[in-house]
Amino acid sequence: VPQKEDVCCLSAKPSCPHSASSGRSQDVNDISTTRTASNIDDGINSLLKKVNCFRLTIDNLILTSAGWSRINQAVDNKNKNCEVPPPGATYFIEVQLVGESPRSQAQSWKSSPLRFCSRRQLKKAVYFNQSSAQSLPPPPYTAEEALAAAQCTVCWRHLGQRVPARLGDFTLA
Repeated sequence: VPQKEDVCCLSAKPSCPHSASSGRSQDVNDISTTRTASNIDDGINSLLKKVNCFRLTIDNLILTSAGWSRINQAVDNKNKNCEVPPPGATYFIEVQLVGESPRSQAQSWKSSPLRFCSRRQLKKAVYFNQSSAQSLPPPPYTAEEALAAAQCTVCWRHLGQRVPARLGDFTLA
């Protein structure tokens, strides 16, 4: 089963609601130096509640020995003992967020899956270096719930294949 080396990056840039009228804005670092540790945690939690999107970045994917053996079985490679990637191999990662709210079955929300594609491979490492922005589900969800429930699939195909073969699944949590 392939392992994902990079984790998703969640970033939020807070802004002061009065910055347009007063002509100045406050930086998060200035605020955090004057607060106690418990207030900082409350501030971060309140900021995360206001996040409505995230950016998923996938740098690379490392194939385990099980994943590498699946690829070598599918390809007539003369050098099966070497860690030479098959010619024309293309790797795909698909990330699908949840389709239903865990708290309420009446609320449904669909999003298009995030798809990443790469042909750059060096031994057992596949380099994607791609990112994509995605909006989060409506308010009953928190960012942690949405990312933990995401379904992620890794597939691959070589030059002679039309349909990609599934290598495995992974989670973002």
